Amino acid sequence: MPGIYLGLLLISLAGLAHIDNRQRLVFSKAGRPRFKFEWQQLIVTALAVAVFSLWDTLGIALGIFFEGQQNFLIGINLFGNYPVEEAFFLTLFVYCAQLTLAAWMRVSAKAQAEEAGAK
Repeated sequence: MPGIYLGLLLISLAGLAHIDNRQRLVFSKAGRPRFKFEWQQLIVTALAVAVFSLWDTLGIALGIFFEGQQNFLIGINLFGNYPVEEAFFLTLFVYCAQLTLAAWMRVSAKAQAEEAGAK
């Protein structure tokens, strides 16, 4: 079934965006109106995806990385053997890292505030 992998990646990205919007972690910050987009975070995300894409492209060209099963991919390659799904996977990877960091920072700030209040 071509496209199943891309579809699952898009569903996963939509789920992360829902969590992000609800918890206001990365692309919509606490204290700001919902859906007020954080452009700085988009730039950070794009740069990280670009760096990982360059890394993957070099790895594919050097034979270190290989292309996955063709029956799950839509068959469109961006550069050489770099499938379009890889860009969505890297976006998902970077977004997960950003959400994890933002959640960790919020929890640790809350713990520090509670600790300071207990003293």
